[in-house]
Amino acid sequence: MEVLSPTTEAFYRGDKFADYRSLSSIQEYVLIGQQRMNVDCYRRDVEGRWVFSSCGEEECLELDSINFQCPISALYEDVPGLS
Repeated sequence: MEVLSPTTEAFYRGDKFADYRSLSSIQEYVLIGQQRMNVDCYRRDVEGRWVFSSCGEEECLELDSINFQCPISALYEDVPGLS
């Protein structure tokens, strides 16, 4: 998981994700928006391809690789102006 800021977003979506894609142990990569309630998730499918999904405020983040579920709003619970 990475929390995006204006100065880190391009790096996390670009070079860092490219490095993570080369590691077979990484099954899901989550990017949490800092400016608005939004979570992007990239998942490796059964054929090894990365599949993108995006979740908003009313949705739930589900990470199959670690059996985790959490409402997006709970991730932003203590963030002023976004909760």
